[in-house]
Amino acid sequence: MLNTSMRPSEFCGFDKDDIVLNHDIPHVIVREKMDEERKSKQSNRIIPLTGLSLEIMKDFPHGFKKYYRKSSSLSSCLCKYYKDNNIPLEEGQTPLYSIRHSFQDFLRQNKINRRIQCVLMGHDFKEMEYGEPSLEEKLEAIQTFAF
Repeated sequence: MLNTSMRPSEFCGFDKDDIVLNHDIPHVIVREKMDEERKSKQSNRIIPLTGLSLEIMKDFPHGFKKYYRKSSSLSSCLCKYYKDNNIPLEEGQTPLYSIRHSFQDFLRQNKINRRIQCVLMGHDFKEMEYGEPSLEEKLEAIQTFAF
């Protein structure tokens, strides 16, 4: 989930058809599957891969089968890891959402355009604006803080 902004269910819901590594800008496609719904239509998006996230996806080009559609299992595993290693979390926050919230914080701290923030996070952009930021624009935004 690092460097991607994906929700836990999105991260655990993609498979090999959603991972595009043989492209000028490697990326993942977050989209509804036939038997599931996304939180909103803005949740369907393309997210460039860079840094550690790109390296990990190269090692797992078919996705993470162990956690496919099992975000609660992944969450439990990470909660145990955080607890065993005394990693602090904000009150009521899970490790998976901590990663997602940190991504949003990094976007804001690096003064990334609000439209690009919303597109990357899968949020609705309330202001009138047509078109989607390019994959290059999204990658450039993430690269300002990527691990």
